[in-house]
Amino acid sequence: MDRQRPPYERNEKDNTSTGIPHFESKYKVEQHIQNLGIPYTIIGPTSLMENLLSYSRAGLRQGQLALPLPPSTILQQIALENIAEFSTLVLERRNSFLGKRIDIASDELTGEQAAKILSEELGRKIKYVQVPLVFSVIYCTPRAIRLSFFTFLLLFLC
Repeated sequence: MDRQRPPYERNEKDNTSTGIPHFESKYKVEQHIQNLGIPYTIIGPTSLMENLLSYSRAGLRQGQLALPLPPSTILQQIALENIAEFSTLVLERRNSFLGKRIDIASDELTGEQAAKILSEELGRKIKYVQVPLVFSVIYCTPRAIRLSFFTFLLLFLC
């Protein structure tokens, strides 16, 4: 690893003032990196596919993909393997990416589309179920705050 160029990844759209600590802290780190005067590239992956499975494992066992998002809401996602592949490309072609911030995603799916793919992959029916946001607050407050912001943003833009 090149010590002159520390790796740093942050989620998509963290460069706006959201009031959400998860995003705000990443933005501050990015600003600091940009002000260091060293070569940098910032990779901004979207929501991790692996998180979807970890948050939904109990529901999947019961044949449900349960998230607090409307069934037709499109969620951009990326697998850790895809982030690693893109990061390798950035390292191999460093001059092409220096001084840039790149948002990356490998898929855009609604909850219903994700449930269909999971059904095919698991070999059994998985149904998408929208659950109230309060369930996310109980199990993972930071995730609930991010999802509520995302849901609010979609309602505001649509």
